Amino acid sequence: MHGVAILKHEVWICRDGLSGCCLAGPDGDVARRAFAEDGPARLVWTFDAASHFEAMNRYHQYLGREPYTTNQPCDHEPYPEEWLRLQRGG
Repeated sequence: MHGVAILKHEVWICRDGLSGCCLAGPDGDVARRAFAEDGPARLVWTFDAASHFEAMNRYHQYLGREPYTTNQPCDHEPYPEEWLRLQRGG
């Protein structure tokens, strides 16, 4: 039986004041580099989520926005367990 892969996410504030959300660990490396292109970015919040949809809803709530919506069924799919292994360094 497989468990639910719950991944850690990070919210960063860029030097220009805009925010970005990415996965923690190696899968977020490219995003973190992009956030810091114009100067240092600051990690302001971490949270856990089991799907892209859940993550974006939490991010939207953090920003005070309306709930996240999507017409992409895959956004509701649970994260693959392999992503959790990668995030944990295994």
